[in-house]
Amino acid sequence: MGKTTLTIKTKQTTLQVADVSLNNNTEVSFSPPIVSSTSGQLVQPINITVPLERTLGSGNNATVRTVFILYENDTLFSNQGKAKWVISAILGKGVNSQKLRRPVEMEHKNENTKHGEKNKNQRNNLLDDVVRQQCVFWDPQHLVWSNKGCKLDTRTKPPMCKCNHLTSFALLVSRVEVQADVTLSVVSKVGCIVSVVALAATIILYLLNSEFRKKELVQIQLHVNFNLLIAYVIFLVGISLVDKGTGCTGVAALIQYFFLVAWMWIAVYSNKLYTSIVKVFNVGSTHYVLKACVVGYILPLMWLLSILESPLVMWTKST
Repeated sequence: MGKTTLTIKTKQTTLQVADVSLNNNTEVSFSPPIVSSTSGQLVQPINITVPLERTLGSGNNATVRTVFILYENDTLFSNQGKAKWVISAILGKGVNSQKLRRPVEMEHKNENTKHGEKNKNQRNNLLDDVVRQQCVFWDPQHLVWSNKGCKLDTRTKPPMCKCNHLTSFALLVSRVEVQADVTLSVVSKVGCIVSVVALAATIILYLLNSEFRKKELVQIQLHVNFNLLIAYVIFLVGISLVDKGTGCTGVAALIQYFFLVAWMWIAVYSNKLYTSIVKVFNVGSTHYVLKACVVGYILPLMWLLSILESPLVMWTKST
């Protein structure tokens, strides 16, 4: 990594000083395993990656001195006790306020919550217990935690902070109670239930009339109503799985597929109406509904599979 490396460990801090060559390295990382004074277990709370720039080097060998300090709490910075871990990063001559071309990245491995995550065991249905996270640095002039120049990647778990300067960093985590949108939830569920009952009644009425259901337009309407019914039922049953990773992806994929199928059958219905009413000389197609199944079911399936295999969806699953 560098010419020399010095590591000093105390009960609540870990210090590492190293000279890093800019010729062979574009970034430097620090992720020390330490024994937590509260749990007594070996933990690796933070992984920080700092980009190296040529302007930081000195001498003919183009080396830069890196200093990392990991604190187990924020006692030396504030008396608020909000930060579990604080990491300080210094490069070169210790000019921390300069804006870097590439951001400093900090992965808080010891934090098992996610920004915006709700408490699944809460008892109050009118209030949501929500996790709030904020990436901050210590402002020595105003003696406060500030988020200027720092951003939180809300898509990742564990949390990832990115800052465009060097100083002492921390992740502030808190739980707040916010008003739950009960009205929207109730209206959505009631609307879906009414739709399910109406669609089910329509399908039953169509099926009870043997002569009526032989018509192609009625058969197409049955496909539309049946797929809408399945989509609404999946929504009502699977909405509670939205925070469970694979379950969320599966529910979303099924809902999208059956809605796409319903819309494709609506397109088939429109085409049938056009050929039946608008055209003067209508030449009927044999097995029209059977051929329409290719358009109504196969095309949405191909589209859904292409979406599920896209890099964005694969990345979302991994995070």
